[in-house]
Amino acid sequence: MATKCIDNKTDFELININTSDAAINDIANKYINDRHLNAIQSTGFNSLLLYISQNYVSKHIDVTNTDDLIYYFNIYVELCAICNIIPDMSSYSIFIDVSYHTLTDWINGEYRSSTHTEIVKKMREFCKMTCVTEASRGNVGAIYVSKAIHGLSDNAPAAQYTQNNLYVNAPVTREAIAAEFGGMLEDKNTI
Repeated sequence: MATKCIDNKTDFELININTSDAAINDIANKYINDRHLNAIQSTGFNSLLLYISQNYVSKHIDVTNTDDLIYYFNIYVELCAICNIIPDMSSYSIFIDVSYHTLTDWINGEYRSSTHTEIVKKMREFCKMTCVTEASRGNVGAIYVSKAIHGLSDNAPAAQYTQNNLYVNAPVTREAIAAEFGGMLEDKNTI
């Protein structure tokens, strides 16, 4: 149940964090209550994550343990859903107090175990697919993020065919068509 707050003649409901981790709920709700927040905007979300990290997660997580990474990723996704924020790996790195570059190193297999690489790649893919789903629902911010961070575009390349009806993405010139289809083309000047 959300806490009722009266602040300078404004009566509003404070948001209430209710994840599957009671300690994180308490810390998050303290942050919200202390600041009389009725919503967490995207600009304040990382502040909330940093507060939770400094007061709990960084003291309890063992980043060498992949089960911990998965557990806290699930909590992070719950927080994103509650605050209507699209999950991303940079915010998750704040939440678990690990450099984003370290996560990238794990993805590239440059540090830790192959299990770390596999798990963090799945987390990144989850973030990407969540973003794409939101973009498909018309979320303009998600469309921008899909393009800028995930390298996606809203225009598929034009389908082009070869003699064997295989798709190719290279631009086709008149010379390439003539070379490929050669004698199959009719000369318009002949009868």
